Amino acid sequence: MNYKIIIILLLLSFGTKVYGQHIFKAQIRGSKNAPLPGALVTDISNEKKVSTDEKGNFSLTSDSAAINIRIGYVGYKVKTLRLFSFDPKQVVINLEPLDNQLADITIISDGYQSLPKERSTGSFVQLDQSIINRRISANILSRIEDVTSGLVVNRNPAAGGNISIRGQSTLFSNRAPLIILDNFPYEGDLNAINPNDIESITVLKDAAAASIWGARAGNGVIVLNSKKGKSSEAKVGIFTSLTIGAKPDIYYLPRMSSSDYIDIEASLFNSGFYKDAETSLSNIAISPVVELLISKRDGKISQQDADRMIDQYRAIDVREDQRKYMQRTSVDQQYSLNISGGSGNSLHFISGGFDKNLNSDVGNSSNRITLNANQVNYFFKRKLELNTAISFLQAETNNNNQGLIAYSYARLVDGSEGYPNVTRGLRESFKNEMVKKGFLDWQYNPLADIDQNKNSLVNTEFRINTSLKYNIFPFLSASILYQFAKSSQDQSNLQRENSYYLRNLINQFTSINADGSLTRRVPIGGILDESIGNSISHNLRGQLAFDKSIGSDHNVSAIAGAEVRQMVTNSSQTRAYGYSEEYVRSSTVDYLTRFPLSFNTAQFENIPFSDGMNQLTDRFLSYYVNASYSYKQRYIFSASTRLDQSNLFGVDANKKGVPLYSAGLAWNIAREPFYNIGFLPLLKLRTTYGYSGNVFRSLSAYTTASYSNGTISSIKLPFAQIESPPNPSLRWEKIRMVNIAVDFATKGNRISGSIEYYSRKASDLLGTTPVATSTGISSFRGNTADTKGYGIDLTLNTQNIKGIVGWSTNLLFSVAMDKVTAYPAGNLNSAYISGGLLPVVGKPIGAISSYAWGGLDPSTGDPIGFLNGVPSKDYTKIISSSTLADLVYNGPARPPVYGSIRNNIDFGPWSFSANISYRFGYYFHRPSISYGTTKGLGGHSDYTLRWKNPGDESITSVPSVPLVANTARDEFYKYANVLTEHGDNIRLQDINFSYQLPADKTGKVFRRLQVSVYLNNLGIIWQESKSGIDPDFQSALLPKSIALGIRGDF
Repeated sequence: MNYKIIIILLLLSFGTKVYGQHIFKAQIRGSKNAPLPGALVTDISNEKKVSTDEKGNFSLTSDSAAINIRIGYVGYKVKTLRLFSFDPKQVVINLEPLDNQLADITIISDGYQSLPKERSTGSFVQLDQSIINRRISANILSRIEDVTSGLVVNRNPAAGGNISIRGQSTLFSNRAPLIILDNFPYEGDLNAINPNDIESITVLKDAAAASIWGARAGNGVIVLNSKKGKSSEAKVGIFTSLTIGAKPDIYYLPRMSSSDYIDIEASLFNSGFYKDAETSLSNIAISPVVELLISKRDGKISQQDADRMIDQYRAIDVREDQRKYMQRTSVDQQYSLNISGGSGNSLHFISGGFDKNLNSDVGNSSNRITLNANQVNYFFKRKLELNTAISFLQAETNNNNQGLIAYSYARLVDGSEGYPNVTRGLRESFKNEMVKKGFLDWQYNPLADIDQNKNSLVNTEFRINTSLKYNIFPFLSASILYQFAKSSQDQSNLQRENSYYLRNLINQFTSINADGSLTRRVPIGGILDESIGNSISHNLRGQLAFDKSIGSDHNVSAIAGAEVRQMVTNSSQTRAYGYSEEYVRSSTVDYLTRFPLSFNTAQFENIPFSDGMNQLTDRFLSYYVNASYSYKQRYIFSASTRLDQSNLFGVDANKKGVPLYSAGLAWNIAREPFYNIGFLPLLKLRTTYGYSGNVFRSLSAYTTASYSNGTISSIKLPFAQIESPPNPSLRWEKIRMVNIAVDFATKGNRISGSIEYYSRKASDLLGTTPVATSTGISSFRGNTADTKGYGIDLTLNTQNIKGIVGWSTNLLFSVAMDKVTAYPAGNLNSAYISGGLLPVVGKPIGAISSYAWGGLDPSTGDPIGFLNGVPSKDYTKIISSSTLADLVYNGPARPPVYGSIRNNIDFGPWSFSANISYRFGYYFHRPSISYGTTKGLGGHSDYTLRWKNPGDESITSVPSVPLVANTARDEFYKYANVLTEHGDNIRLQDINFSYQLPADKTGKVFRRLQVSVYLNNLGIIWQESKSGIDPDFQSALLPKSIALGIRGDF
């Protein structure tokens, strides 16, 4: 009976229809083939709706093997089509942009999540591959400069810091933006990252955009996303470039001629200026011309011979030898290769890069090797995603050229291509006498010294990133992310046995015994200085992400998570005397005893000691929530909050646990039913408010001290020196920012852009407060300063011509104003006139001030200043007694107004792009003559403009030659108001020519092949200052360069 029932059931089952679940997967893409996250996909049969993920992918299930779906996305036409579950290939669906909508959908990544820019309220700038690859260079910084709204690179030393986003938010803490590389903070050198491995760069500028990074985002955030595999057949990408840079213009700085320099020496000699040097117990160096004048005076040489030799010196310019033998044309080479592809449940990307650079200084070079691999795997019908990435970088820099230390009429090479002696350090007569007694050769020649130095820095970085993401529901996912990073910086400076530094040091610590023998306290052999720095960091993050569309009107997106971070940094320095490269050995020396120096036996010194070590441990624990809600993509609200705790903060600050937060609103006016302005299809208002912070890693809430073993102290006992006292209230610097913005675009994107106004108030900034010396310290650094500022960022894009010939223009205009509102400092004017070393309440951060100028004395040509409001030539008192109120305030050292204009022209496969940058509203101190320092390369050429006779004060502001050296006079003139110049300038930054080879001309080998010619650093085309000095490159101009680049896929 049982068998019969089973047989009947089996027979019935053949006629039964089996119902199973069919899975439909596809990817939605828009303009420029970019994925569209957040697109709404509807199964028409049951109105079941899902949204695409951050990569534009979606998944639907159905009882049917084929379904009809409807796809909707803002700015695109609704598309209806039929999908089949048995399609073995991944389906890619391209949506067609609406004619009257802004079609270019930008996906923003902040390091925690990715979302469409149109669903954000914050201030972002994203640079895609077209902008990143526009410049041919080996570093990220040059790729983002002058193409990023609100970002400026400061090169004026008085400006402080390098990169700034919307001005400066701190005084003494780290001024650089936070760098995020593949979801985690990057602590290395930004310029070490290979730009050919970067897919996109996003700059977060306001609180809503950056506050998710909390106490480290006060200076803005730069987010870098590395390239990853895409679902496609295997593809190989190559890039190679060759950049040739001109020799540096060593004649750029106006220097006095050798003849003028010799005239000054003769004048000073006749006035007795060198008497002290002649009789000095320290045997300090005296130049060859002065030595000739001394020999002539003492009858050791005739007047005729002295004049003849001096005239020979007058015809020499050491810069000729420097340019010929110590400089060269720079050559930079880049090579990059990547392989990517994948399909179904596995995607991969592998890349390798090699850079080789010959610096313009002979003996200096660098090279870099980068390796990256990324693998993405999907499991359980793509519900589980595993992402693993490995990155390796090694960069080596060699700086063997120590530069030129010589007077203007020195010779580096003689007629027989030998290396003549260049006077340095001590008198040649003393050196020669000591060499006769057995001392080492004491001659110096900077060109010969290049081969005797081996100074290298090797930077190695290794990172492992892994993440696991599980899609609990189509709208809810959980992720765990981990990063391990290890880096090392190994610096090695070998002074070989024949280097001047070593021979000079050995001779200095050599003494002559009573029997004429020599005792050398520094052993024969090389000196090896090594500095080793290592850091290891662990980052762990757990995060929940929610993204759901409710009907067609509502969308909610949120993330919540926690992360922990630890970074341990160790460094050590060692010095080995008597080092042998061949046998890798060294000798011991006596660091404790103070020895008499050979050039002055009354002077005792210790042999230089440089050993030391330190360790720094940073720990961060953070909790965060970020959410946004949109209604009909018309009204958008966002909010975020983050709580940071760290061992760097004080106990009080960690106990309070005050979170940093932000909130934002956006209104898409163009989506309102009443809106009927057809020529302006995009009009969006945004406003945000929030707080971010900044952390100074070198300051701790605990007492910090440096220890010494006593080898360099007079008491010969170990001791400790307090670096900073305890501060339980130490907390992060807090930056509040308000941002108001308008985004707009006309029909067909003829004109598009945004204008943003922001205000910023920074409080609890670190400042230095004087304290009573009875405490054992003279100053205390804590949260004592405040600043505030405001600014404007304007981005304007125009498509001037469309058609066979395309012409577009990109305008960036930024204003960044700031001022100090609170700072506990005294009236030390010398700290203010040299470029804003100390903040000034009521003035910009980094303000430049100067001494009031009263002209030149009609009878002597001396500069005239003011003391207590009265004209004075008491320069020492002017410098030491004047208050801040007595100084002339000039303006900021950083440009408060800056931007660029980039024009792009396309004609078939040809393209042309030129970028003009501008900077306005800042100041700098123009260099001029300093009579007390008329050495080195010979002093400034303003010497020829000096006051010589009564009446010259009406035609020149260059003081007369003083009868005796007066350093206070030189100092006053150096920072007098007459030498302060406007830095305003407009420069042609670069030009790019590109040609895209048609597919039929690549021999069917390449899918795409582009050849580019790039011209860089083309120079200033206008500046307000008439001095001829580039305010951004005061000491040396960046040489012009030309590059050839080839980029292709096959």
